[in-house]
Amino acid sequence: MKLIKKSNRNFIWITVLVFPLACIVLFLGLQKISMLEIDEKLLLLENRITKQLKENKTVSSLAPLIVISEIKNITKEKKVWGIAKIYDKEEGEKDNFRELKSYKKINGISYEIKLREDLIEGEDFLFLIAAVFFSILLLVIFLLYYFNKKLSQKIWKPFYKNLKILKEFSLQKESVSSFEDSDIDEFKELKTALEELTKKAKTDYVTLKEFTENASHEIQTPLAIISLNLEDILQGEHTESDYKKLNSSMQSIKRLSKINEKLLLLAKIENQQFSSSKSIDLTQIIKDKIEELELLIESKNLEIRQNYNDDFVIKLDPFLANTLIINLLSNAIKFTPDNGLIEIICVSDCIEINNPCEDNIDIKNLFERFTKNTSKNVPVNNSRQNSVGLGLAIVKKITDVNNLKINAVVENKTFKIFIKK
Repeated sequence: MKLIKKSNRNFIWITVLVFPLACIVLFLGLQKISMLEIDEKLLLLENRITKQLKENKTVSSLAPLIVISEIKNITKEKKVWGIAKIYDKEEGEKDNFRELKSYKKINGISYEIKLREDLIEGEDFLFLIAAVFFSILLLVIFLLYYFNKKLSQKIWKPFYKNLKILKEFSLQKESVSSFEDSDIDEFKELKTALEELTKKAKTDYVTLKEFTENASHEIQTPLAIISLNLEDILQGEHTESDYKKLNSSMQSIKRLSKINEKLLLLAKIENQQFSSSKSIDLTQIIKDKIEELELLIESKNLEIRQNYNDDFVIKLDPFLANTLIINLLSNAIKFTPDNGLIEIICVSDCIEINNPCEDNIDIKNLFERFTKNTSKNVPVNNSRQNSVGLGLAIVKKITDVNNLKINAVVENKTFKIFIKK
């Protein structure tokens, strides 16, 4: 929910809660003032009638508002205030009157003077107040919402523009759009912070990119020299012990070279240096890679069972697409025993690759770097020795940066890995 919308909603709730209370307070206040005015009016009328009676003037009764009657001799003059309900024949209902009963002795005659003033019905009065208040409230809410929305759009315009620029920010872009200025202090601080953040991110990215490329190049060169020298030395005559040491060193150099290449690939994927996404059919790539790996498959006498129900098409960098499939297939071929079966199932939203495996594969750490999942009870074969432990880590990184899901399970000594959209 947007901030301005939430603020308006809170304002409306507060208004709705305060509105009934305000109506009650206003009603009680107006009722009190109205009653005081009526009482004052009745007292003035009572004084006027008393004066006329003292002057022996005739005062006519006007029921039910003025009722003057002679009564038995009273010992003490008094005034009695109250509310009288009098039936109105014309309206067919009882009306409320403010009533003043005054008992006076004038010129030796005792009088009961009843003075009444019609009261506005409380329910009608409250309804009228509520109706007026509600009308004003609706008008105020509408005006506040309209002008607040217009004003907020103008005030928050720099914020939303800067937010859009931030969403479109990419480390691969040479230049970054300028952030919008604002006369609001908080937005000024935000603009400054965003400029510093993007500038630092850009600098760190370039530095890291240059470092990984330079490190890879600088490491690869001496490795190549060492490898050539070892190959040259191996051509000569050596004792069996020296030959084994030289051969072991040669294998380690080759493995180190592979690790260097794959770590560089991981760094490039993490830094999102592959941005040329195209619509790729992974199903076709699987078919092509199986043909490329035909010799390796035949050397282990493996059976590849392929079940293509539909094409698996996604937007992906072509190089990453090939790397993803080759790593998955290579992993399955390496760890499948001779004469084993590899099953590949493809549908429109999922690729499944199944191959025989040991029961004790650590699925939890399967996609971590340098994880080989070797068993203490099973001999380590050449495939495990030659593996650098980065194949599935690269697969996981490719899926993560391209909105794909990957997971694996072991069922009945079968390793199943799934790639889903």
